[in-house]
Amino acid sequence: MGHEGQWEEAETLLRQALTFKPDYPEALMNLGAALSKQGRCLDEAETILRQTLAVQPGNAEALVNLGVTINKQGRWDEAEIILRQAVAIKPEYTDALINLSAVLSKQGQLDEAEAILRQALTIKPDQPDALVNLGITLRQRGGPEEAEAAFLQALTVNPNHAEALVNLGATRH
Repeated sequence: MGHEGQWEEAETLLRQALTFKPDYPEALMNLGAALSKQGRCLDEAETILRQTLAVQPGNAEALVNLGVTINKQGRWDEAEIILRQAVAIKPEYTDALINLSAVLSKQGQLDEAEAILRQALTIKPDQPDALVNLGITLRQRGGPEEAEAAFLQALTVNPNHAEALVNLGATRH
């Protein structure tokens, strides 16, 4: 089964679980994340993730999922605030750092985005998504050689990382 089918199946199962226990934070968070990852129903995903946080304030993973969902809607300032909250709650949560750096890059805050990615790589040196995002940020700053090195390092960790391959090709052309 492809990823699309897996997310749809997860959505069905999570909705079923919520009929029995409507305020179950993990089910709410995972349903919101599943909707967001499918790229559809972003408004519903946001509502569900906010409901998760109402039941379980300070849930860093729910904050990251909410920040990602809001980022997908192009509301970068709001996404930044939410992702900074996640980092404040759980400073070594690399997913929060990586997603915060992506929002900062979209806002043109490349110096801070790079610093946050380097922080994430200090915590988890072989995190391919952090390496790819670092490469993208470095390329945006005009450092194609450093960007290429970051993409190659990501591919050393995960030779099938599609985003690393695409960005390496874009850097070399």
